[in-house]
Amino acid sequence: KLNQAPVSLANSSVTLPTTINLTTLVGGGSGTGTFSYTLTGGTSTTCHLTSSVLSATTSGTCLVTATKAGDTNYNQATSATATETFNPASKDTSTTTVAESASSGNLGSENTVVFSATVKSGHGEAIPTGESVTIHVSTAMCTATTNALGVASCSIGASALPGGTGYAVSATYAGDSNITSSTSSNSLSFTVNAKPVFTSASSTTATIGRSFSFHVTATGYPAPTFSVSGHLPSGVIFNAATHVLSGTPARATAGTYRITISATNAGGTTTQSFTLTVHNSTGGG
Repeated sequence: KLNQAPVSLANSSVTLPTTINLTTLVGGGSGTGTFSYTLTGGTSTTCHLTSSVLSATTSGTCLVTATKAGDTNYNQATSATATETFNPASKDTSTTTVAESASSGNLGSENTVVFSATVKSGHGEAIPTGESVTIHVSTAMCTATTNALGVASCSIGASALPGGTGYAVSATYAGDSNITSSTSSNSLSFTVNAKPVFTSASSTTATIGRSFSFHVTATGYPAPTFSVSGHLPSGVIFNAATHVLSGTPARATAGTYRITISATNAGGTTTQSFTLTVHNSTGGG
């Protein structure tokens, strides 16, 4: 018998889930023998050969040889190994929109505010349940998974954020093998209201006939406003705009004056029991 002319099997490349018909790639040989094909390896773990149709469900390469059977005149002949490549399917795009159940909260109650992200695919493909979404509020974050509607929700832990405004809220969808990741593009912010805390002393002294000034201070967000209730000696006032207790105590006002100072903002009201002691100009009480 004679040897056949060389058998060739061309390399090819397709995108999943397309299959490869090897009969379109084979050539050469001699005689009337039929072609058969053999898988010899590859990087894809899902290569599958049915007659002359090569398929895979994961990306990678499949190594194949083609053999033309011998006949009465020719010996069997086998091609060199061909590399058939299955490329990953093009991913669908995604968009993520972030939302919040409230635009502000009091310090220590952030976990009562629910932040949510809605993920949609570009071509209408359903977002699988259990997909990971991370929601960021400034430097704090929480992680949630999508439900059947593509919505993921979680809350930031109490006191994770200090008092302040304009904390940027965003969400990032991790994506999967079929859908690209995405980060929210809509602008959203969150304000944390911090209840006032007095930082100034709870008492001071003054002397009849001598001017004095005492500045009331407190932390908190937003900046608190101040008010005073109770009796002040003649000649002494509290300026709510400047937060200053000042004046010149009039004659015959020596004594102890107990008043209440209130500091108020969106986070609540804090009161301080304040004592003003007025001395006679000679130092007597």
